[in-house]
Amino acid sequence: MADWLADEVRLRGFASWMLVGHSMGGKIATIVAARARDGERGLSGLAGIVLVTASPPSPEPMKESRRAKMIGWFADGDIAQENAEAFVAANIAHPLSDPLHDQAVADVRRTDRQAWLGWLERGSLEDWRDRGPK
Repeated sequence: MADWLADEVRLRGFASWMLVGHSMGGKIATIVAARARDGERGLSGLAGIVLVTASPPSPEPMKESRRAKMIGWFADGDIAQENAEAFVAANIAHPLSDPLHDQAVADVRRTDRQAWLGWLERGSLEDWRDRGPK
């Protein structure tokens, strides 16, 4: 995913650009920013990076029991309403208004199974500390 993002930046030929990353996107943004910092061709002009509750360049600090539980939520192909609600509840700092809560749950329920599993089974376990921020 970091390769894809770097290729997109190169393709567009920005003179100045910023990265914004949330959660898994934060890990990807951190990796691409480090590559820009290190002078990788076509990534000059990075003006800044905004990370919002970003996953670290190290493996995601998550108990294996939680990882297994979240993987199991997609065992039948789609995540059930109650599990989407549990995910939202575990990932907010303050209660959401009903409309925002409903939207957050709906967004989780639209998550692509392969993307969900790809993050939990591979992406969140990757260790980029040796190539990330210094």
